[in-house]
Amino acid sequence: MNFQQFPLGSSENPYDLIIVGAGPAGLAGGITAGRNKLKTIIFEKEDRPSPFPRGETLHNARIFSQILGENVLNLISTHLTAGRKFNSPMSLNSVEVFRRSPSIVYEWNKLIGLLLSRLEETSVELKLGTEVENFIQENNICKGVLLKTGEKIWATSVLVADGHKSKIGHRINIPYNRINFPIMKRIISNFRGDYTGFEYFFLVPGMLEYAPRFPPSVIFVFPRGGEKCEVGLMIFSDMAQKLQKICDIPNEEEIRRVWELLISKYPRFSKLMKNTIVEFEGYTYIGAGQIYSDPMPIPGLFLSGESMGLIEKSGASGIATAMQSAKFAVDFISNYKISSWSNQIARKYSQEFKKSKFLKHLKGNARKTQLQKKFFFLYLRTAERINQKWNLVKNAYKLK
Repeated sequence: MNFQQFPLGSSENPYDLIIVGAGPAGLAGGITAGRNKLKTIIFEKEDRPSPFPRGETLHNARIFSQILGENVLNLISTHLTAGRKFNSPMSLNSVEVFRRSPSIVYEWNKLIGLLLSRLEETSVELKLGTEVENFIQENNICKGVLLKTGEKIWATSVLVADGHKSKIGHRINIPYNRINFPIMKRIISNFRGDYTGFEYFFLVPGMLEYAPRFPPSVIFVFPRGGEKCEVGLMIFSDMAQKLQKICDIPNEEEIRRVWELLISKYPRFSKLMKNTIVEFEGYTYIGAGQIYSDPMPIPGLFLSGESMGLIEKSGASGIATAMQSAKFAVDFISNYKISSWSNQIARKYSQEFKKSKFLKHLKGNARKTQLQKKFFFLYLRTAERINQKWNLVKNAYKLK
């Protein structure tokens, strides 16, 4: 049979790979696929790739030079810092620690632009404004995707890279309520802070008179250089679920209300926010909870990045691991010359994925972070007790 007589993406002439989502994971997967000469198409539901900026801090990792080129992070970085300051409830105490390697603060749109420029060097197709509704399944094998228009596009493999609210992830019942934490994010200018490192303010139930049942949370302040700063509020939903007798899991309206009050009233943080100018603000979720256990729930259907909670839990940074997971999937297709899938090949992929260095790092980081949260929010629990026992907290951070 001459497959060339059938249009690419038909059941008779499928793509080698369909990628769902054009964020860092999807674009890195596409770049890798293009370099590996795989017939590939990327579908992105928005009219431009990844319009909502995610966490704009990262640590230098080999994946960036592999995908973007050597020293390219210098083109997008705005600030470097290894410093961390952790503030106790009501900012009564603090401890400063330093990481072995600095965090790189960067501009989201510049990173996406660089990824797009690398993608344009390949023959990979990018379809914007095209939403994937579901995946096609035959005999328990993924065979392609169903677009919202009703059109079916066929492929040997599908890479899910559509982030924390993945539609395909919901289709296969990934428990995003255990993976995703609510987060407010604001980019500001005219920031005149007195600390150039990252700063955190911990909140516990019962400490805010204007929100006594507000759950365990953290305010973060990430200077970006040039009087710009990223600030936000993240809710620890996992801790809130364990403390339901004394706290609530708030909806978006309540989180926004408390956020505004924190900006105007919270000790030290309100002073840092004074006279700042809002350049961007948004409410979203970030996969700082559990990591989903199965990277290929159906043969031929790869999960990557935030679609399965692949984020470093200590700092909620997931750009490197999103790109690593996507490259890992595409390299598997190329290395094993996958032309069809079976349960046996899917198990082999899952086994290799679970042995990967980046996943082992993420799981180790998650275990350590979970122990710290339990000590802070479940054992010490109250603002008064945390401040009384601050030396314990201080020593714990300095021993990290």
